[in-house]
Amino acid sequence: MEIRPLRGYRYTGDTTRDISTVVAPPYDQISPETQDRLYALNLHNIVRVTYPKDAPGKYGQAREVLDAWLAEGVWRRDERPAIYPYDQSYTDAGQLVTRTGFVALGEVSDYRRRVVLPHERTHAGPKRDRMDLLEATAADIGLLFMLASDPDGELRRATAPAGEPIAEARDLKGERHRLWRVTDATAIARVQALMAPRQVIIADGHHRYETAVAYAGHHSEATHKLMAFFALEAPGLNRIKWPERTSRAWRGLAVSILHEGLLRPLLGITDAKLDAKTHVDYTADRAEAVRLAREGKCQAAFLIAPTTPAELQAIVRGGELLPQKSTHFYPKLLDGLVFHRLGE
Repeated sequence: MEIRPLRGYRYTGDTTRDISTVVAPPYDQISPETQDRLYALNLHNIVRVTYPKDAPGKYGQAREVLDAWLAEGVWRRDERPAIYPYDQSYTDAGQLVTRTGFVALGEVSDYRRRVVLPHERTHAGPKRDRMDLLEATAADIGLLFMLASDPDGELRRATAPAGEPIAEARDLKGERHRLWRVTDATAIARVQALMAPRQVIIADGHHRYETAVAYAGHHSEATHKLMAFFALEAPGLNRIKWPERTSRAWRGLAVSILHEGLLRPLLGITDAKLDAKTHVDYTADRAEAVRLAREGKCQAAFLIAPTTPAELQAIVRGGELLPQKSTHFYPKLLDGLVFHRLGE
């Protein structure tokens, strides 16, 4: 994976480094209620650009909002190219977990090159929405969550944050996100050299990645996309009749057994019904699943073991896609910590 540093745009609307009120979760995690909450938090919340309220001309309005913010200096571009170490701290089973990666520009390429590996199918509607927004704003704001193998920890050591962060935020669930900046040319070159031979797997952001590939096809200046890279070995990534040509690894997944051993043959839940969300819903919160079943809001709850990083690698590197909802990466990355404008 070829990576590049960037002169990122960052929020400068006040003197504090706490920017909790201007960041937002990824667009596909935002319900109408969450959207209203984000709009109310701050007039400069990034959701006004990444996921504007549905109305005629909403993409053009997002561009107008962004242009006004930049003209006012609410968001300013860093003076020197940098990569940005990024960590997330959250509580899992009563234990504090910190996952550290870094933000940089990553080259976008067709999956056939086998540099970037997907693990799920995408749909035309979300990609059309993201393309319309990208064409209107040329704003590369949403971080792609990318995974790279780092068994010896060399990449993590090279991108470890040092000193005080330049920005921090709490997401809507209260989890902490912090951002640093590395501008030293030697340090950046070291990270580029470490990343050059590595494949990466998309953890979250398939629709945005494929949109970026399509956009680059007719915008030659847009060959790189804003990405956050984390090690497959980092903490917190765990979270019958078989289809033809599926591997032993694919068939061993708990979610595959659920889909192909129960939902499809016994309950008639097809891929179309899963896509339409008419018969099956999903939550990463086991307690919520049990509660909904007990309250009669769902007929049943199925609790399954999480897909492990080793299973993910084995299946994706073998060229297969995982069943729907095989992975859930928590916490989600935040939009608005730093962003990029295409062509700059």
